Amino acid sequence: LTLTAPCRSHRDSMWAVDVKSKTVSQVPLINHPVLPDDSSQDFLSGATVCNGIYYAIWAEFVTQSSGIAAVNISGDKSWHSKMSAPAGNTALFHTVYCHPTEAGKLIAVRSDPANSNQTTAQFSVRILDFFAPGEIIADQLVGTFDSIGWGASDTIFGFVPSKGQVWAAFSEYKSITPTGTIEIITVGSGSGKPDAYKLPFDSGYPYMILPDAGDGSAYGAFYHGKIPGDCCEKGQLSWKKVSLSNGKAAVSNQMGVDPYPTVWTSGGPTPICDGKLWSLPHAQANTLVGSDPMTLKPILTIDISKENENNAPGGIGCA
Repeated sequence: LTLTAPCRSHRDSMWAVDVKSKTVSQVPLINHPVLPDDSSQDFLSGATVCNGIYYAIWAEFVTQSSGIAAVNISGDKSWHSKMSAPAGNTALFHTVYCHPTEAGKLIAVRSDPANSNQTTAQFSVRILDFFAPGEIIADQLVGTFDSIGWGASDTIFGFVPSKGQVWAAFSEYKSITPTGTIEIITVGSGSGKPDAYKLPFDSGYPYMILPDAGDGSAYGAFYHGKIPGDCCEKGQLSWKKVSLSNGKAAVSNQMGVDPYPTVWTSGGPTPICDGKLWSLPHAQANTLVGSDPMTLKPILTIDISKENENNAPGGIGCA
């Protein structure tokens, strides 16, 4: 098993982590451009590995542009990068997954800013064809979520490959108590409309959703803040089991589980592979942690401080 994580700097690097030997090595990238000294590409959102190709979402805040980078990690390590939208359009990808039935295609969550036709940002599910001709990533709209309560963390999105389900746990801005709604868009269903499940009164704002922890059960991290995004301090997060039925989401506290040391990240998703939930905890930025997806008990920790020097790691993809 190998995990790859590009790092933030104007000379973005890519590292492969062998979790069995706990060794870290730099990936020799081909055709990788060097950015200007006053610029950087941040890989703090979703990433995945499909058929030997690593895909990671990047954002460049100086130019207000974003896109996806692809590296053939099973071949010549060649680097490819494309924009998510034409210049001037601040559309942003948040998570990316392998399409479960169409080889070479990806599934992603994208947000589009408010404009003259829509008063708020909108989040949608897209099918991507990264290697189609053109500098802009070719995408096909699957469906649009109804809610917009994003707390600036991409951990609220999740994917169930066996069902083609993209989950989103949105916060409710207008509620007098912290709560939210879980919405699910199923790729291939043909409807494009989300199924919505209202979270209980005072459940907390969703910080993270894990649609399938490996046993078919869903879990989530929730917090109580003054407003969505007001997270997180030690002791503020709670870990809850989630069940859905008849338009409602029920949650039950998992006593004795503290999500803060493992799943509170800089906002990047935490993939499951090899039976472990992999994260770069914000409180331990120099450590890659593999935890039990249900109890969040750390199983394996890997020190990446040497490789992480002067960089912000992100973009975890499992190969």
